[in-house]
Amino acid sequence: MPRIELLMCPPVHVKAHPIKREYNKYQREENQPSIAGAMGEWAELLRKVNRAGAKVHIIGPQEGLGDMQFAANAMWGRGGDHVFVMSNHAPEHRRPERQHYASWLVDNGYSVLFLNPKDEEGEIFEDLFFAGQGMVVSTPNQYFIGHNPRTTLLAIDRIQKELHLSKEVVPLKLPDDGSFYDLDVVMHYSREADEILFYPGAFDKEGLWALEHARVSRITTVSRISSVMQYIEEEDSYNFTLNAPYIENVEIFPRRGPVSSLPKEIRELEKHGKHKNIEIATIHLPQHGKLGGGARCLIGFLT
Repeated sequence: MPRIELLMCPPVHVKAHPIKREYNKYQREENQPSIAGAMGEWAELLRKVNRAGAKVHIIGPQEGLGDMQFAANAMWGRGGDHVFVMSNHAPEHRRPERQHYASWLVDNGYSVLFLNPKDEEGEIFEDLFFAGQGMVVSTPNQYFIGHNPRTTLLAIDRIQKELHLSKEVVPLKLPDDGSFYDLDVVMHYSREADEILFYPGAFDKEGLWALEHARVSRITTVSRISSVMQYIEEEDSYNFTLNAPYIENVEIFPRRGPVSSLPKEIRELEKHGKHKNIEIATIHLPQHGKLGGGARCLIGFLT
Protein backbone atom coordinates (compact mmCIF):
# COMPACT_ATOMS: atom_id res chain seq x y z
CA MET A 1 0.00 0.00 0.00
CA PRO A 2 1.41 3.45 -0.91
CA ARG A 3 2.45 5.57 2.02
CA ILE A 4 0.33 8.55 2.99
CA GLU A 5 2.12 11.72 1.89
CA LEU A 6 1.99 14.94 3.88
CA LEU A 7 3.22 18.51 3.52
CA MET A 8 4.48 20.43 6.54
CA CYS A 9 6.14 23.81 7.15
CA PRO A 10 8.33 24.52 10.20
CA PRO A 11 7.16 27.48 12.33
CA VAL A 12 10.43 29.43 12.26
CA HIS A 13 8.66 32.73 11.56
CA VAL A 14 5.89 32.26 14.11
CA LYS A 15 6.49 35.77 15.48
CA ALA A 16 6.53 37.46 12.09
CA HIS A 17 3.13 38.86 12.96
CA PRO A 18 2.98 39.15 16.76
CA ILE A 19 -0.56 38.75 18.01
CA LYS A 20 -1.95 42.27 17.93
CA ARG A 21 -5.30 41.48 16.36
CA GLU A 22 -7.29 38.60 17.79
CA TYR A 23 -8.88 37.14 14.67
CA ASN A 24 -9.88 33.96 16.44
CA LYS A 25 -10.98 33.53 20.04
CA TYR A 26 -7.91 31.56 21.08
CA GLN A 27 -5.44 34.39 20.58
CA ARG A 28 -4.48 36.86 23.28
CA GLU A 29 -2.17 39.79 22.68
CA GLU A 30 -0.58 39.25 26.10
CA ASN A 31 0.00 35.55 25.36
CA GLN A 32 2.64 35.44 22.61
CA PRO A 33 3.98 32.07 21.42
CA SER A 34 7.59 30.99 21.84
CA ILE A 35 9.49 30.17 18.64
CA ALA A 36 11.61 27.56 20.43
CA GLY A 37 8.53 26.01 21.98
CA ALA A 38 6.62 25.99 18.69
CA MET A 39 9.57 24.37 16.90
CA GLY A 40 9.78 21.69 19.58
CA GLU A 41 6.07 20.91 19.24
CA TRP A 42 6.30 20.80 15.45
CA ALA A 43 9.32 18.47 15.60
CA GLU A 44 7.45 16.14 17.96
CA LEU A 45 4.47 16.01 15.59
CA LEU A 46 6.85 15.30 12.71
CA ARG A 47 8.34 12.38 14.67
CA LYS A 48 4.88 10.99 15.39
CA VAL A 49 3.64 11.11 11.78
CA ASN A 50 6.92 9.61 10.55
CA ARG A 51 6.63 6.83 13.10
CA ALA A 52 3.05 6.20 11.94
CA GLY A 53 4.36 5.53 8.43
CA ALA A 54 3.77 8.79 6.56
CA LYS A 55 6.10 10.24 3.95
CA VAL A 56 6.56 13.90 4.89
CA HIS A 57 7.57 16.67 2.51
CA ILE A 58 8.80 19.97 3.92
CA ILE A 59 8.03 23.31 2.31
CA GLY A 60 10.43 26.12 3.14
CA PRO A 61 9.04 28.80 5.46
CA GLN A 62 8.88 32.33 4.13
CA GLU A 63 9.99 35.36 6.11
CA GLY A 64 7.09 37.53 7.15
CA LEU A 65 4.48 34.76 6.93
CA GLY A 66 3.92 33.84 10.54
CA ASP A 67 0.99 31.45 9.96
CA MET A 68 2.45 29.48 7.07
CA GLN A 69 3.06 26.47 9.34
CA PHE A 70 -0.70 25.82 9.27
CA ALA A 71 -0.43 23.82 6.07
CA ALA A 72 -4.00 22.54 6.34
CA ASN A 73 -5.21 25.98 5.27
CA ALA A 74 -3.11 26.03 2.09
CA MET A 75 -5.19 23.87 -0.24
CA TRP A 76 -7.51 20.91 -0.50
CA GLY A 77 -7.63 18.00 -2.92
CA ARG A 78 -9.81 14.96 -3.39
CA GLY A 79 -6.83 12.66 -3.09
CA GLY A 80 -5.60 10.23 -5.70
CA ASP A 81 -5.54 12.51 -8.73
CA HIS A 82 -2.89 15.07 -7.64
CA VAL A 83 -5.23 18.01 -8.22
CA PHE A 84 -5.62 20.67 -5.53
CA VAL A 85 -7.79 23.74 -5.24
CA MET A 86 -5.87 26.53 -3.56
CA SER A 87 -7.16 28.49 -0.61
CA ASN A 88 -8.40 32.03 -0.93
CA HIS A 89 -7.80 33.45 2.53
CA ALA A 90 -10.14 35.97 4.11
CA PRO A 91 -7.40 37.36 6.44
CA GLU A 92 -5.27 39.56 4.19
CA HIS A 93 -1.99 38.79 5.96
CA ARG A 94 -2.32 35.12 4.98
CA ARG A 95 -2.98 35.63 1.27
CA PRO A 96 0.72 35.62 0.21
CA GLU A 97 1.03 32.03 1.48
CA ARG A 98 -1.00 30.77 -1.47
CA GLN A 99 1.59 31.41 -4.15
CA HIS A 100 4.38 29.71 -2.18
CA TYR A 101 2.28 26.58 -1.66
CA ALA A 102 1.04 26.59 -5.25
CA SER A 103 4.61 26.87 -6.57
CA TRP A 104 5.73 23.96 -4.39
CA LEU A 105 2.86 21.79 -5.59
CA VAL A 106 3.51 22.53 -9.27
CA ASP A 107 7.26 21.99 -8.87
CA ASN A 108 6.54 18.59 -7.34
CA GLY A 109 4.21 17.33 -10.05
CA TYR A 110 0.79 18.36 -8.73
CA SER A 111 -1.86 20.37 -10.53
CA VAL A 112 -3.45 23.39 -8.89
CA LEU A 113 -6.72 25.23 -9.42
CA PHE A 114 -7.50 28.76 -8.34
CA LEU A 115 -11.12 29.61 -7.69
CA ASN A 116 -12.41 31.81 -10.49
CA PRO A 117 -13.09 35.21 -8.92
CA LYS A 118 -15.53 36.27 -11.68
CA ASP A 119 -19.07 35.27 -12.52
CA GLU A 120 -20.38 34.59 -16.02
CA GLU A 121 -20.83 38.34 -16.63
CA GLY A 122 -17.28 39.12 -15.53
CA GLU A 123 -18.26 40.65 -12.19
CA ILE A 124 -15.78 40.13 -9.34
CA PHE A 125 -16.95 38.09 -6.35
CA GLU A 126 -16.08 39.93 -3.16
CA ASP A 127 -16.73 37.01 -0.79
CA LEU A 128 -15.08 34.06 -2.52
CA PHE A 129 -13.15 32.80 0.53
CA PHE A 130 -11.91 29.27 1.16
CA ALA A 131 -9.76 28.15 4.11
CA GLY A 132 -8.55 24.88 2.61
CA GLN A 133 -8.41 21.38 4.07
CA GLY A 134 -9.25 22.64 7.55
CA MET A 135 -12.82 23.26 6.41
CA VAL A 136 -13.32 19.77 4.95
CA VAL A 137 -13.97 16.47 6.70
CA SER A 138 -14.22 13.63 4.20
CA THR A 139 -15.86 10.24 4.67
CA PRO A 140 -16.15 7.47 2.06
CA ASN A 141 -19.58 8.75 0.99
CA GLN A 142 -19.67 12.46 1.81
CA TYR A 143 -17.70 15.69 1.94
CA PHE A 144 -18.64 17.81 4.95
CA ILE A 145 -17.54 21.41 4.34
CA GLY A 146 -17.85 24.12 6.95
CA HIS A 147 -18.82 27.68 6.07
CA ASN A 148 -18.45 30.99 7.89
CA PRO A 149 -16.59 34.22 6.97
CA ARG A 150 -13.41 32.13 6.33
CA THR A 151 -15.12 29.82 3.82
CA THR A 152 -18.24 31.02 2.05
CA LEU A 153 -21.10 29.11 0.47
CA LEU A 154 -20.11 30.70 -2.82
CA ALA A 155 -16.68 29.10 -2.57
CA ILE A 156 -18.20 25.70 -1.78
CA ASP A 157 -20.36 25.98 -4.88
CA ARG A 158 -17.35 26.89 -7.04
CA ILE A 159 -15.30 24.01 -5.60
CA GLN A 160 -18.06 21.53 -6.44
CA LYS A 161 -18.13 22.75 -10.03
CA GLU A 162 -14.38 23.07 -10.59
CA LEU A 163 -13.39 19.76 -8.96
CA HIS A 164 -16.44 17.86 -10.29
CA LEU A 165 -16.94 16.21 -6.92
CA SER A 166 -18.57 12.80 -7.09
CA LYS A 167 -19.51 12.44 -3.41
CA GLU A 168 -22.39 14.23 -1.73
CA VAL A 169 -21.35 17.66 -0.43
CA VAL A 170 -22.84 18.61 2.94
CA PRO A 171 -22.36 22.28 3.93
CA LEU A 172 -22.25 22.84 7.70
CA LYS A 173 -22.76 26.31 9.19
CA LEU A 174 -20.14 27.31 11.78
CA PRO A 175 -20.37 30.32 14.12
CA ASP A 176 -19.33 33.68 12.67
CA ASP A 177 -17.66 34.85 15.90
CA GLY A 178 -14.37 32.98 15.44
CA SER A 179 -15.04 30.47 18.22
CA PHE A 180 -14.93 27.47 15.87
CA TYR A 181 -13.30 28.82 12.75
CA ASP A 182 -12.50 25.57 10.88
CA LEU A 183 -14.61 22.43 10.68
CA ASP A 184 -11.79 20.10 11.72
CA VAL A 185 -11.59 21.87 15.08
CA VAL A 186 -15.01 20.50 16.06
CA MET A 187 -15.36 17.36 13.92
CA HIS A 188 -13.23 14.27 13.38
CA TYR A 189 -13.68 11.24 11.15
CA SER A 190 -12.04 7.99 12.20
CA ARG A 191 -11.51 5.96 9.06
CA GLU A 192 -10.75 2.66 10.78
CA ALA A 193 -13.85 2.88 12.99
CA ASP A 194 -15.95 4.56 10.25
CA GLU A 195 -17.05 6.92 13.00
CA ILE A 196 -17.72 10.66 13.19
CA LEU A 197 -17.04 12.50 16.43
CA PHE A 198 -18.27 16.06 16.75
CA TYR A 199 -18.96 18.80 19.28
CA PRO A 200 -22.69 19.65 18.98
CA GLY A 201 -22.35 23.18 20.36
CA ALA A 202 -20.64 24.31 17.14
CA PHE A 203 -23.60 23.58 14.85
CA ASP A 204 -27.08 24.90 14.15
CA LYS A 205 -30.19 22.70 13.90
CA GLU A 206 -29.67 21.96 10.21
CA GLY A 207 -26.05 20.99 10.82
CA LEU A 208 -26.93 18.72 13.71
CA TRP A 209 -29.55 16.97 11.57
CA ALA A 210 -27.03 16.46 8.77
CA LEU A 211 -24.46 15.02 11.17
CA GLU A 212 -26.95 12.77 12.90
CA HIS A 213 -27.87 11.36 9.47
CA ALA A 214 -24.31 11.02 8.18
CA ARG A 215 -23.66 7.90 6.12
CA VAL A 216 -21.20 6.27 8.52
CA SER A 217 -21.31 3.33 10.91
CA ARG A 218 -21.22 5.32 14.12
CA ILE A 219 -21.84 8.93 15.21
CA THR A 220 -20.60 10.19 18.58
CA THR A 221 -20.95 13.56 20.26
CA VAL A 222 -18.05 14.84 22.37
CA SER A 223 -19.44 17.01 25.13
CA ARG A 224 -16.26 17.89 27.02
CA ILE A 225 -14.81 20.00 24.24
CA SER A 226 -16.78 23.00 25.51
CA SER A 227 -14.74 23.03 28.71
CA VAL A 228 -11.37 21.80 27.49
CA MET A 229 -11.19 24.40 24.71
CA GLN A 230 -11.22 27.27 27.19
CA TYR A 231 -8.17 29.40 27.76
CA ILE A 232 -5.93 27.85 30.44
CA GLU A 233 -3.84 30.71 31.75
CA GLU A 234 -1.53 28.66 33.96
CA GLU A 235 -0.68 26.31 31.08
CA ASP A 236 -0.82 28.91 28.29
CA SER A 237 -2.69 26.26 26.40
CA TYR A 238 -5.81 25.39 24.48
CA ASN A 239 -6.97 21.95 23.65
CA PHE A 240 -8.16 21.25 20.12
CA THR A 241 -9.20 17.72 20.96
CA LEU A 242 -10.84 16.82 17.66
CA ASN A 243 -8.20 18.48 15.46
CA ALA A 244 -6.55 15.11 14.96
CA PRO A 245 -4.85 13.72 11.85
CA TYR A 246 -4.95 10.01 11.16
CA ILE A 247 -2.03 8.25 9.51
CA GLU A 248 -2.93 4.69 8.52
CA ASN A 249 -4.40 3.31 11.78
CA VAL A 250 -2.77 5.93 14.05
CA GLU A 251 -4.90 8.89 15.19
CA ILE A 252 -3.02 11.76 16.86
CA PHE A 253 -5.20 13.76 19.26
CA PRO A 254 -4.14 17.02 20.93
CA ARG A 255 -4.43 16.88 24.70
CA ARG A 256 -5.01 19.61 27.25
CA GLY A 257 -1.82 19.25 29.25
CA PRO A 258 1.38 17.19 29.41
CA VAL A 259 -0.27 14.28 31.23
CA SER A 260 -4.01 14.91 30.93
CA SER A 261 -6.35 12.30 29.51
CA LEU A 262 -8.58 12.51 26.47
CA PRO A 263 -12.39 12.53 26.63
CA LYS A 264 -13.78 9.01 27.05
CA GLU A 265 -15.53 9.21 23.68
CA ILE A 266 -12.12 9.39 22.02
CA ARG A 267 -10.52 6.73 24.21
CA GLU A 268 -13.31 4.35 23.23
CA LEU A 269 -12.44 4.67 19.54
CA GLU A 270 -9.99 1.81 19.93
CA LYS A 271 -12.94 -0.48 20.71
CA HIS A 272 -14.86 0.58 17.61
CA GLY A 273 -12.21 -0.09 14.96
CA LYS A 274 -13.12 -2.60 12.28
CA HIS A 275 -10.19 -4.78 13.28
CA LYS A 276 -9.64 -3.22 16.71
CA ASN A 277 -6.22 -2.02 15.65
CA ILE A 278 -6.68 1.74 16.05
CA GLU A 279 -3.76 3.29 17.87
CA ILE A 280 -4.55 6.47 19.79
CA ALA A 281 -1.57 8.81 20.11
CA THR A 282 -1.57 12.21 21.81
CA ILE A 283 0.43 15.42 21.58
CA HIS A 284 0.59 18.61 23.63
CA LEU A 285 0.74 21.81 21.53
CA PRO A 286 0.44 24.82 23.89
CA GLN A 287 2.43 27.25 21.71
CA HIS A 288 0.38 26.53 18.62
CA GLY A 289 -2.72 26.70 20.77
CA LYS A 290 -1.91 30.35 21.44
CA LEU A 291 -2.28 30.92 17.69
CA GLY A 292 -5.46 28.86 17.47
CA GLY A 293 -4.09 25.67 15.93
CA GLY A 294 -3.97 21.95 16.64
CA ALA A 295 -2.25 18.89 15.19
CA ARG A 296 -4.27 18.58 11.96
CA CYS A 297 -3.88 22.32 11.34
CA LEU A 298 -0.14 21.74 10.89
CA ILE A 299 -0.50 19.07 8.20
CA GLY A 300 -1.47 19.28 4.54
CA PHE A 301 -2.56 15.90 3.18
CA LEU A 302 -1.20 15.22 -0.31
CA THR A 303 -2.73 11.71 -0.52
